Amino acid sequence: MVQGIIISGSMDMGRFGQAFDWSQFSVVICGRYHAALPFHTVRTNIFKSVKLAFTELRARGYRRIGFAMGAHGQAMEDDEARQGTAIAMENSYLNKRDRLPVYLGAFKDASALIGWVEKNKPDAVIGFAVGQYWLLRNHGIRIPEDLGFASMHLPGKEVREYCSGLNQNTEEIARQSVLLLDQLIRNRERGMPQDPLDVLVSSAWNEGTTLRPRF
Repeated sequence: MVQGIIISGSMDMGRFGQAFDWSQFSVVICGRYHAALPFHTVRTNIFKSVKLAFTELRARGYRRIGFAMGAHGQAMEDDEARQGTAIAMENSYLNKRDRLPVYLGAFKDASALIGWVEKNKPDAVIGFAVGQYWLLRNHGIRIPEDLGFASMHLPGKEVREYCSGLNQNTEEIARQSVLLLDQLIRNRERGMPQDPLDVLVSSAWNEGTTLRPRF
């Protein structure tokens, strides 16, 4: 007697997704994964997340802000959103001499990341994930003494105690997914919608110890 489905992981629409009879169910996607699926989706507001991190670093006096956005092996719309916002922030708010090329290498490629830092000499880095913080630390870079660092993804309480960056508010994303699914069930909206919605949830800033204090 299931009436609603929340999808919380990647799914191959070319195989299982096309064969399954979605017309019997109300469906919501909680978060975003490798492929955009044709259902209502509740996810992080990537533009506002990148801008929030950038604004926090600017408030601390950082001028040469490097975006270590990286890229997935398989092209993702989320990559485009992060990279595009990074370029927009640089062009809108930084002097030309302080604009750095966005790092687009693999997330775990230590040599590529270190090479990018050494070549461009940023004052601070906005990284995709905390793993990049450890790649820099293990190379001997002192954070925040030599280089400030903020992560776009802070996965848990222990990480948030030391790393500055963004709490992507996954609890609220989950709550909004349930609320949206409840509305769909009550209104008997089933199957693939003609115009899928994106409900965007803002991230929150987490004050760690990997950046110098605000002025």
